[in-house]
Amino acid sequence: MLEIGFTSDGEEVTFLPNGYTFKEKKLPGYKKAVELVKKAHLKLGHFRLVSWDIAIGADETPVFIEYNLFFQGISLHQMNNGPLFGDKTEKVLEFVFN
Repeated sequence: MLEIGFTSDGEEVTFLPNGYTFKEKKLPGYKKAVELVKKAHLKLGHFRLVSWDIAIGADETPVFIEYNLFFQGISLHQMNNGPLFGDKTEKVLEFVFN
């Protein structure tokens, strides 16, 4: 887990205004959210690349908000985590656009 985050302006931060720090934090319910998305994606067979908005409830249960098929915003994700598909980028782009 990363110890830093970024604002929408690209400013590096180590904590939020409410005092929450990123260091040594894990996202509860993450594995369940991934399972939810994998099952839901099977229902969208005509789309190869989908961005999913999922919330995590207080009981760590994932809650589907929406999916996005066009104009997905990945800038903040990439600032925090590096290239979206890492070393698989070429392979993913070939799959999506062919």
